[in-house]
Amino acid sequence: MPRLVLPLLTMLFWAAARDADACSCIQQSPCQVYGGADAVFVGEIAAVESGPREKVARIRLTHVYKGAAKTGETVAVRMGPGSSASCSLDVAVGQRWVMFAGTANGGFSTGFCHGSYRLRDTDALPTLPLTAGEVTGRLIRWTRGDKPPDGLGDVPVWVQTPTGRIASRTAADGSFALSRVPPGKWTVSFDLGPTETADQPIELGADDCESVIASPRPSGGIRGSVVDAQGRPLKGVYIYAADPADTTGRSERMSETDADGAFSLSALKPGSYLIVAGLRDAPSARFPYPPTYHPSTRDRAAAQVVRVGPEPVRLPPLAMGAPLPLVPVSAEIVCRDGTRPASAFVTATRLGHTQSLAPKDYSSDTPDRGRYVVQVLQGHRYAIEGQVSILARFSDGTQGHTIQRTASLEIDSAQPPGVLRLLSDLDRCDRPGGILSDRP
Repeated sequence: MPRLVLPLLTMLFWAAARDADACSCIQQSPCQVYGGADAVFVGEIAAVESGPREKVARIRLTHVYKGAAKTGETVAVRMGPGSSASCSLDVAVGQRWVMFAGTANGGFSTGFCHGSYRLRDTDALPTLPLTAGEVTGRLIRWTRGDKPPDGLGDVPVWVQTPTGRIASRTAADGSFALSRVPPGKWTVSFDLGPTETADQPIELGADDCESVIASPRPSGGIRGSVVDAQGRPLKGVYIYAADPADTTGRSERMSETDADGAFSLSALKPGSYLIVAGLRDAPSARFPYPPTYHPSTRDRAAAQVVRVGPEPVRLPPLAMGAPLPLVPVSAEIVCRDGTRPASAFVTATRLGHTQSLAPKDYSSDTPDRGRYVVQVLQGHRYAIEGQVSILARFSDGTQGHTIQRTASLEIDSAQPPGVLRLLSDLDRCDRPGGILSDRP
């Protein structure tokens, strides 16, 4: 019988947002999910009642693992309104679900982060509960379209520990189970041949278990680092692996350098690549370097192609050279009555760019003396704009912060002006804690 593969998102966190609800969950293991649930059962959705404050699914139970409910009865399970994006469940009549529920006032409740999940018609019942030291999961290959992924069977799978290898093979549907894995940090490894890998890191606590879903990816990659003209590591540089024949700026993979200037581009298929720092985001005030190619050249024609096979390739440091000069632009934001905002910032958008997204630079938040400074590249035209954060009342009665933009002023950074005066349409903007306007 296939073992249970739980979602890795299991604790509830509500995040309020105007434009779209968002759901974020804290990761827990299957043993923690099962142990934390008051009731665990499988059933078919018989009815769904949706309201503004909650959604109620009536479920006809076919199997009960834990709790006071009984097989054959129909129970009501409450959850938040909306969809899985807002931590509810996307339930519909006729579907089968494994429910991990809490109990309160004699009823059941669940949500996306509690670990509840849908069973397909062909899925067998999960084996519950898992025991401590079990590592279960499935090795799958994703397919195109809406088709379910293919399970990869008869693949060796193991966890290597100091006392030996705990090994098995995947079943025909890709499922596997490894027993008596000790507590600690391990890697679930699969033997997929020389060109693919699907290794997954896990961490087992005492009396804990784990479940993973793994999918093959190319084993090739490129590793390296980025330094400045003095050889010092540069953090936060975006590195791209690009097709040498593609001149559109598209990339196959992207990475970002860490505090040591190091980067790793993984899961690269065998082939030839151009490695470039700042392919789509340079130059800017945050990163004042033109795109720079391996081996440390700004000339694309002089760039060297990196050939990737089944093993990662190590490159020498990519040196960015001297940065381009920057120019400070000062501005102040003023409302109609002459007051200045309690919370605002200034942006500079470079004009005449050829990138799909306009390169934009930002000032710091509201300064003490009412003047903002935004750094821009020398010798370009910019649109300078103020953005005021205001506390607004929305049509549904809720309150929240929204941005009110000033009119923009165009400048030439080759001849920067004095202090720019950015005028806001707000009557007054010196009330940091008050409702300034009604917003739709």
